[in-house]
Amino acid sequence: MNFTPEQRLIIGLLCDIHKKLEINNEYDAELISDAILTGNEWAIDLEYGDLLSSKIDDHRFDFVSDVLQMCTVVEGSYAQMTDDEKAMIAEGTKFNPEKAFFGFDGNNESEYVSFARFYVTRINRFPWFSEREFNSHIHSVDTYKRMLRIFNDVYDPVHGDDHLNAQQIISIMNEKIHPSNR
Repeated sequence: MNFTPEQRLIIGLLCDIHKKLEINNEYDAELISDAILTGNEWAIDLEYGDLLSSKIDDHRFDFVSDVLQMCTVVEGSYAQMTDDEKAMIAEGTKFNPEKAFFGFDGNNESEYVSFARFYVTRINRFPWFSEREFNSHIHSVDTYKRMLRIFNDVYDPVHGDDHLNAQQIISIMNEKIHPSNR
């Protein structure tokens, strides 16, 4: 959803009234209010899209969702590996696959920080990232794009294993190195 400033004001006031009157229905006035105030209006579509016949129309949401899914698979796959496989990964990359998700730059990618934090902590999707720092303090979008390119090439849960092997994790994690520095 994309609201005008006037619509945001009206919705905010209606949410305040809804909360004050303690109306209990299928709408979470606190969530709607938080989404409006933090610029995460996509969350309203996510939670109420079926009721409102609306869809999330923001490429940033899709990107953040893809990043969180990729990092979940990388970290989950690594957690299930043998000590030998973990040693192979340690030899092949200097990056820790236990922390594949490292946030977004709060200064230059603040909308991504906001999307990820709201998605994880307020919508409660990917709750295993809730204790993570969402501000990486370094540009991250391009890094995640490189990582996703490799991930999307090797990960196919529909036609095979839903886990990554050691070499696939090494390839994904090494995308954190900018191509000009390889």
